[in-house]
Amino acid sequence: MRRPTQVVAALAIWAAGAVHLYLWDAESYRSIHVIGPLFLLNGIAAAVIGAALLVAAHPLVLGAGIGYSATALIAFAVSATNGLFGWKETWPGTVQEVAVGTEMASLVLLLVLSALKVRPLHPASTRRERASVVRAAR
Repeated sequence: MRRPTQVVAALAIWAAGAVHLYLWDAESYRSIHVIGPLFLLNGIAAAVIGAALLVAAHPLVLGAGIGYSATALIAFAVSATNGLFGWKETWPGTVQEVAVGTEMASLVLLLVLSALKVRPLHPASTRRERASVVRAAR
């Protein structure tokens, strides 16, 4: 069963990817050396990860989503601060705010989903403890 958090995280990743595809196509980022292909790959990765999230909240999918969001945020911060591959982004702007907002949202939601999936470090001892509680209740 899909959790609402899972669906919203997928939508946030798709939105972030859509921003990158928009910039790649409409704003001609495709012509920027190295950055152009990375923006296209970002959009494709967002489509795949978002779809995978709707199918299952498997730890590998959650990890891919967390990695996607964190990497995009770090790349933006580096690009806006020092430049990245010869391209210097600006901090303010509607497109930047939408991308950062959706990437932050997906990162937080996926971290929450991951925390909910964490299993005890010693599942055998936990089973024994539950079994002893059940026996004691009888």
